[in-house]
Amino acid sequence: MAEQKFRCLNLMMNVGSIDLLEKAKGGQPVSFKTFRETINHETGKKYSSSTISTRLRELVKAGAIEMVPIESESGRKVVGYKITKSGSKALELSYEYEKKLRNILK
Repeated sequence: MAEQKFRCLNLMMNVGSIDLLEKAKGGQPVSFKTFRETINHETGKKYSSSTISTRLRELVKAGAIEMVPIESESGRKVVGYKITKSGSKALELSYEYEKKLRNILK
């Protein structure tokens, strides 16, 4: 039961979740190729394709990001990812909690 209580919190705390939501927050759908340029601020390195794929799958399942068809640079139809209203709210909450935790855990 405790596992269920913190399912959403754990999702947001997983490595890369917030960074991917930030990359998608611009309103326009983002390609997987664009997500591959996302830098992990803790390591200074790009996230692996495996990590990105896993996080996107989790965020889609949670309703924070939706898959939409887009056209690639070469004109092919590919899957794009767009932040949802729920994802935007979750991202804003994560900023608020970070600020509060910094004040508590100085």
